[in-house]
Amino acid sequence: AMAREAIANLEQTGRAAYAAVVEAADAAGHGEAARAVEPLERLFTSGPPSVLGWTLPVDPCLRPAMGDPGIARLLARLAERAR
Repeated sequence: AMAREAIANLEQTGRAAYAAVVEAADAAGHGEAARAVEPLERLFTSGPPSVLGWTLPVDPCLRPAMGDPGIARLLARLAERAR
């Protein structure tokens, strides 16, 4: 419930990118790696390429989801952006 409240607050205050990361971390923390993919997809498609998401590979909150194929695909996309 606290995570949903934080996500709503972040979205309402114009910090949708942070909301997406919190939503993904919440899903990962609950063992729902596949559910973590969608908010991170939004993060990468919501605007032009930027520094947003560069810390995802080392974010300890997302560690439980790192084995998911969807997360791996997003991290590969992030790596490609960094080149």
